[in-house]
Amino acid sequence: MIVIEGEYIGKIYGCYEIISRTNQRANDGHIIYNCRCIHCGIEKQMQLSSIKYKKSTECVHYVTIGNVTIPNVLEDKSIPDKRLRKIYLNILRRCYDTKDKSYRFYGAKGITVCDEWLSNPSLFYQWTISNNYKNTLTIDRIDEHKDYSPDNCRWIPFKDNTRFKSTTNYITATVTLSGRQWADLIPEHGTNYINKMIREQGKEKAIEYIEKRFSDKHNLYN
Repeated sequence: MIVIEGEYIGKIYGCYEIISRTNQRANDGHIIYNCRCIHCGIEKQMQLSSIKYKKSTECVHYVTIGNVTIPNVLEDKSIPDKRLRKIYLNILRRCYDTKDKSYRFYGAKGITVCDEWLSNPSLFYQWTISNNYKNTLTIDRIDEHKDYSPDNCRWIPFKDNTRFKSTTNYITATVTLSGRQWADLIPEHGTNYINKMIREQGKEKAIEYIEKRFSDKHNLYN
């Protein structure tokens, strides 16, 4: 293949734009190019084979998740709390990474992250600290049809978060509770017992079991 002079100048691979060629060559004779990160402006020199290799074109100051590129919170510590960094990155993965196991419940349904949190992770951290965050809580969207944003998010206990999910199994037997909540009332079987029964035997069997166990409201709350 004949490489035309300047053919790659101006093209972008990953975070780097090829801005010019140098007078240097690699040991194997290939041309060395000057490249600049389109986000932070840092420049580095690479040969074409490295430029086309994904990991070589990821700037340490930024990370790409799915189709979005954000400041690298692991590198610059814009979110100083390790657990919050993990939560923040997981939010982005389920909204933008098509390979994430939860993408079908979020990104595939059009759920995104607001621009201010996406472009500046420290604003997510500031919102968190000023909204009664504790490491025993989990983030929850108030309206599951809306995005992750300051006006649609809150911090709640994990078991309450699962209660509000669209994938939660609800069972009505005198009162309506989630599978996990019913299981909490039958502690000898464990927290996943009712949901496991639904998967293996069907919801009707689970309802039948619950109704036998809790014949009325008095038995339910005592």
